[in-house]
Amino acid sequence: GKYSLGTSKPGEKIEIRSGKKEISECMRENGIPFFLRPYLPILYYENRPIQILFSLFSESEKNYPKRIYLEFKNE
Repeated sequence: GKYSLGTSKPGEKIEIRSGKKEISECMRENGIPFFLRPYLPILYYENRPIQILFSLFSESEKNYPKRIYLEFKNE
């Protein structure tokens, strides 16, 4: 598979333990100022967001989700 870094698109969701969650909501909950949200790096796998790299915003922050959830589909 192919990993890449990028920024989130409006309405984009990330896979977490309980299902999917909007990335913008994750950022709001972590206190990321609105004007910085478009620049926060996201780790992608096969063009799907898998982790928000909060630690690159602040060393005291943890990346989210802590565990990466990948669904492997036979295509």
